[in-house]
This record gives sequence, structure tokens and C-alpha cells, in this order.
Amino acid sequence: GGAVMNFRKLLLITLAVLVICQLGWAQQKADYTRDVAIRAQQLGHGLPLVPKSAIGPGQSRPFIWIGGFVTEGLTPKVGTNIPSVCNTLRSYGTLMCPNGLQTAYGVPFKNTPAGRLNDGTGLTIGIVDAFHYANAEADLAANTANLGLPACTKANGCFKDLDQYGNDATNTTCGDAVSNGWATEIMLDLVYAHAMAPGAKLILVEGCTNYDSDLYQAVTTAVGLTDIVSNSWGGGEYNGETGTDFVFNVNKPLLFASGDSGTPAIYPCASPYVTCIGGTTLQINFTTLQRTNETGWAGSGGGCSAYEAIPGYQSGNGVNLCSPHRALPDIAADGSDQSPVLLYYSGSGTLLGYRVWGTSLATPLMAGILAVDMQARGGKFLHQIDGDLYTRGCHGTANCVGAGQLNPYFFYDVTVGNNGLPAGPGFDLVTGMGVAFGKSMGGVYGIPTP
Repeated sequence: GGAVMNFRKLLLITLAVLVICQLGWAQQKADYTRDVAIRAQQLGHGLPLVPKSAIGPGQSRPFIWIGGFVTEGLTPKVGTNIPSVCNTLRSYGTLMCPNGLQTAYGVPFKNTPAGRLNDGTGLTIGIVDAFHYANAEADLAANTANLGLPACTKANGCFKDLDQYGNDATNTTCGDAVSNGWATEIMLDLVYAHAMAPGAKLILVEGCTNYDSDLYQAVTTAVGLTDIVSNSWGGGEYNGETGTDFVFNVNKPLLFASGDSGTPAIYPCASPYVTCIGGTTLQINFTTLQRTNETGWAGSGGGCSAYEAIPGYQSGNGVNLCSPHRALPDIAADGSDQSPVLLYYSGSGTLLGYRVWGTSLATPLMAGILAVDMQARGGKFLHQIDGDLYTRGCHGTANCVGAGQLNPYFFYDVTVGNNGLPAGPGFDLVTGMGVAFGKSMGGVYGIPTP
């Protein structure tokens, strides 16, 4: 009898411990992003939501960084539906919001003063991330309502959430994105692609895990369903990567984030079939919200690929900094801790405002800008766009130097900044050719420029 009683006690204790562990795990899951934000505020500097140490071989990580909470100025500015903290100078720099980025980057825009508004209508942007975030639509609604953007829901036909094979992801059995930081990346991608192209539709395609095999399947699915695909993730280069380049050799623009650690180059950004997006620090006029300056972000991924050969669109346009290898990135956009964005995110708990940044921001920004340009030019890009970007942007000049004078509206040439390598005139290994300006990029396709 005593032995049975002791066994029962042991069983009850074991069950109790399991329940406590499950409760603890649930709490950890709900608080992951919040815990990193608290730690960042205590340390006084930003932290990557998913550090390099968290991934193994054959896995990718998102390049989103977090600096803490945004708690002040979340009530709308008088006469607007935009939080008063938006686009204002803070202790760390400028907190950007959608309306400020729209103005700085010139989107949406009209072809002519009396013409139609180009806002991405008729285009679909694909967002590829890992794991499943059940609250994605709810958080997207919270961001659109609080940041002055049009609603983007399943009901109005703007938003879809699919698994890596294209099935509705509502009842997926794949991993939960809340517990590992990917859910916040998902929201950053959705909100800020929508910010640049508020008329475009969004399709989120979720890799079942962050293993490259799942993410690459998600990319393939997204390519088949959308017009441009934004990918804010990657990992280190490796011997044999050229054997997977075929995944990205498609007839659509594929954008990848360049990373968050400066040099060396990363993959898939190094693939010659993708457009690699670096990061900048954006400075604006606080009254007009127009850009006053843009410099290279210290964390912007860049450098020379160790394995990928220089593509013709670089060698043929005087970009030989890395010859005989591919040079990164191609172009850039805001991604700095000194010009972060406001993002609302709930996880499994309370909706909070966060301050986030990284090339994980720059990539969906550029996806939105290119979607607007596709609408403006009256047709979709049925090919990779690197050839267009270099040929039309560099005008055959040596290393793109002086191209800004030949076509001053195509790229804003970033000449200051350092990610371990210096930025400079023309093409550099911090920001590539520079930063695209919405209406002006359309100019090379016969669309009137300012």
C-alpha cells in the first residue's frame, strides 16, 4: 500500500511540475518580444530579435532589431489620425511612421498633376516569413487603424495568410511565430509594405519552420501568386550555395534583406537572381517630412560574395569593386536604429507600441515602392529587375559615379557611412547604388518626373 501511495504522490508531483513548466513556456511565448524590448531598454541599445547564435546550419533568421517600447505620444496629433510621436526627434533619432516614409520616398504619386494616383492598385506583394502568427490579421488591423493607413483584411480582399504550399494557414500545425521573434518580423513586413503601397494586396506565405528548405518552398509559392516578393531573412554564405540559386531564378522581382552585421556578404542576398536591399539612416525636415539627408547604416549588410560570380548587370555597368565576384547590396532604404519605425504588436497578449528597425524594414519598404512603380509604368515586371536598376540607374558610368547627374531622380546617392567598408560616390558596399525615389524611378519608363 505504501509503495502504491508513494508512486501516486510521485505521479502527482510529476504532473504538477509538467503543468508549471507548460505555464512557464506559455508565459515565455507570450512575452518573447516584450522581454527582448525590456532587455534592450535596460542595456540602452538595440538587440536583434533573433541573434545569430539562435540558428544552426541550414536555417535563416530575420534581421529585425528592437530598441524598446513606444509609450509616449501614441494619441493622435490634433487634426490627424497619426500618433503625435510620429516623425519627431527623439533621444535616439527620428521615430518614423508610414506618412513620413511616404513623403520622404515619394509614394504614392500621380503620373501627372491631374493623373491617377499610383498606390500599388492592381499589384500583389508577397511576404515570406517563417512559422505561423495567428494574430497577423488582427495586428495588421491595429496598425492600419492607429497609423492612418487603409484597412487591409481578408474580408475586403486585401490580405491572405497562406502556408508554404499555398493553403489557408488558419489551422496550420506549423510552428508558432510568437515564441521566437518571427511574428514581429511578420508584422513589420506587412505593415510597412502596405505603408508604401496602400493600394496593393498582401499575401503572407509562411514557411513551416525557419529551415531554408521550408522558406525556399514558401518563396516558390509566393512567386506563383504575387508580383513582387519581399524576404527579410537569410544566413551566412556557404560553399555550394550556387546549387540553390535556381530557386530564385524566376520571372519576378525577388527582394532580400542584406543583413544586420555589415560585412561579410550573406545568402540568399548574394544570389545574382535577387535584388539585395541594404540599410540607411534617414533624416527628414520635421515640418514638411521631406528627406534632408540619408547616410549608410553601420549594420547594413554588404561586401563581396565569396562564391557568386559577378553578374553581367554589374560588370556591364562598371560595378567592378568585387570582381570577379558579386557585390552587395544593390540598393538600400531606411533601416537604422537612428530612424526606426513605430510598430504595434500583440503576440499572445497586450497590444504595445515598439521601436524597430533593420534591413528587415528596408526590404518591405522597397517592395512597396516597386509595386507603386509597376502600377505607374502600366505593367508588371515579368523578369528580375537588377538589369533595369543597373542599366537605367548607372547609365554605363564607371561604378555608377555621376549617374545621379545624368538621371538625378533615379537614385539618391548615399556617399557617407561605414559598415566595415566605406560608402562613397556611385556604387558602394554599404548602400549599393543608393536609395530609390518612388516617382523618379518611374521616370525611366517614360513617366513624367518632378
